Amino acid sequence: MGYAFHTKYSSPNHGNAVVPSPCRIVVLHWWGNPSGQNPWGICEWLCNPVSQVSAHAVIWPGNVAKLLDYRLRSWANGNDAANNTSITIECDPNNIDGTIPTIVEYLHDLIEQGVLAADFRITGHKDWYNTSCPGGYYPRLAEIRQASTTGEDMGHVDTISDDAARKIALAVMGGGGAASVMYTDRLDGRQEYPETALFS
Repeated sequence: MGYAFHTKYSSPNHGNAVVPSPCRIVVLHWWGNPSGQNPWGICEWLCNPVSQVSAHAVIWPGNVAKLLDYRLRSWANGNDAANNTSITIECDPNNIDGTIPTIVEYLHDLIEQGVLAADFRITGHKDWYNTSCPGGYYPRLAEIRQASTTGEDMGHVDTISDDAARKIALAVMGGGGAASVMYTDRLDGRQEYPETALFS
């Protein structure tokens, strides 16, 4: 697990255990205005009886806080059908690119645990209620679903040393010739060539 999973919360704001298991719908929200707002404060608010709102989990870069058992009906979507049939997640509006890899890994884990069906559908709050939520996440829902079902790590880039890259270049280019020299020179920072020069 590449994120911290916080289980200290238990929101009283929920209905009965009616959400199917495995669940086939995720509703993604973002919280409020995309400026400031501490995620711990969001967790506290969603666990405050005065708020009369909740979510199953709050997600921000490298962190997931679980607030409700997944079978419990959240008070989140302003729509009975959505509340009765979905897992609802509240996501950080301040760092969308940084939060998406955590969302992807978390949803993938829920699939592996049998909590979420592999053919689940991901929706935005605006699909169920007249709102702009989840803002900048909305055009990326298909990307999030695809990555979570394949287990793709959207936040990790493999790196290799310059020496290893040089050896690979020499092997690919046949261990010699102008192209391999040009490429290894580029790795050494001695020359700059357009990529097409390697194959012209």
